[in-house]
Amino acid sequence: GMEGPGEDEEGLGEGMDEGPEKRLREQEEHREFPDEVALPADQAARQRFSRYRALQSFRSSPWHPRENLPASYGRVYQLQNLPALQKRILEQGRRVEQAQLMQARGRGKDRPKTPGQGKQGEEDNAMAVEDLDEEEEEGDMETGAKGPGEDSQDGFSVSGYPDHIQSGQGVCLEIEGLSLEALRARLLACGHLSVFALLPHENKLSVLQFSCSRLLRSQSLAAERACEQVVRSKDLLLFQTGFRSFLARPLFSEANLNCDKHKFSRFLQNGSFSVASCFGPITLTACPLLVFRALPSGGWQLLATGSLSAIDPDRIVLKKAILTGIPIRVRRKVAVVKHMFHQTLDVRWFKPAELVTKHGLRGVVKEPVGTHGLFKALFSGPITQNDTVLLVLYKRVFPKLPDPDSAGGDVRIL
Repeated sequence: GMEGPGEDEEGLGEGMDEGPEKRLREQEEHREFPDEVALPADQAARQRFSRYRALQSFRSSPWHPRENLPASYGRVYQLQNLPALQKRILEQGRRVEQAQLMQARGRGKDRPKTPGQGKQGEEDNAMAVEDLDEEEEEGDMETGAKGPGEDSQDGFSVSGYPDHIQSGQGVCLEIEGLSLEALRARLLACGHLSVFALLPHENKLSVLQFSCSRLLRSQSLAAERACEQVVRSKDLLLFQTGFRSFLARPLFSEANLNCDKHKFSRFLQNGSFSVASCFGPITLTACPLLVFRALPSGGWQLLATGSLSAIDPDRIVLKKAILTGIPIRVRRKVAVVKHMFHQTLDVRWFKPAELVTKHGLRGVVKEPVGTHGLFKALFSGPITQNDTVLLVLYKRVFPKLPDPDSAGGDVRIL
C-alpha cells in the first residue's frame, strides 16, 4: 500500500496509458499511506534518493530557488517587479484610451450637429476627461509623445501614439507562413478566427501559478465515473485562460501562506484548492482559468476552474518521501531499527539526517548494527516497540514542458 520503489515524478505524466482502475487504486493508496515509500532489498537508498535531502524544519530551513534548475528553465523569463510592470503597462493603455477619446471629441466639434446631439453629449465627454488632462501631460513628458489634442498625420493611428490604431478602423492582416488550405481547415473546424493584441512581454514564456479547484460532481456521476476523474500531476491538460489556450503538464501543490516552500500534491484532490504550476505565456492581467482533459472518444472534459495567481519561476515545490522502520530492541531512549535500510553504506549515508517517530519523538542515527541495514538510534524520550521510526526526505520538482508532438499543431505552447 505504498509508492513503488522505482516510481518517480518523471513518470507521473505518462500514466494516461494506464487503466483508469489502476490510477484510482493509486490515489486510494496514496490517501491511506501518504508519501510513504517501500524500498526493496536489492536497491540502495543512497542511489534511489540521491537527489533528496532532509530538512530540520519545512518552514524555516533554507532552500535556494536557483539551485539545480533543469534545462527547460533556460527558456523562462522572470519579471523582477510584476506589480509595478502591470501598473505601468495598464496605465499606458489607459492614456491611449484617453487620447483617443479626446481626439474623437475634437473631431465631433467639426461635424454638423444632428437634432439628437447637443450640449449634453459634450458635457459627458468633458466629464470623462477633465480629471485626466494633467495625468496625460505628465505621460507625454515621460514618453515624448505628442499631445492628445493634436491630430495624427495619417488619420489612422491615435494622435500622439503612432503605434496604436484608432477604434473602428478597418485593417488588412497578412499572416506569414499560413497557407490557404490550413486557413480553410481552421475555419471549418472552429467556424471563426479570433485576433487579439498582446501587451509587452506577453509573447514570452514563464512559469505560471494558477489557483484552481476541482468541479463538484453529483454523487451518482461521481460513483459512476470515479475512475475517469483521477487527475494526476503532469497529466497532459488544456489550459484556457482569458483568450489564450495552451497544453501543459502542471504540478499540483499546496498553498502555504507563511512559508516559501510548498508541498507537492500527487493528485488534484476534490474539495480543496490547489496551485497548478506550469509553463505558459506571460499574462499581465487577471484571467480566469478553465482546465480541460482530452477524452478518448473525442472532445474535452472540464475538470477544474480557477484564476491566475502569480508568475513566479522561483516558487519552490517539494516532493516528500518517507522511509519507515520498526524498533526491534528497545532500551529506554535507545533502539535498534530495522526495515528502513538494507545496506550498511546507506546507514552511514543518511546518518546526518534527523529521525522522527509517529508518537512525536526525535532521534539521530548512532551507528550501524551488522551488515543488513540495521542501526542503533538515540531518541529524545523513551521509545516503545509499537512506535514507527520515520526518515523524511524532500526533493524539489519542476513542471514539465509538453511534448512537441502532443499539441498536434492545433494548440501549442510558445
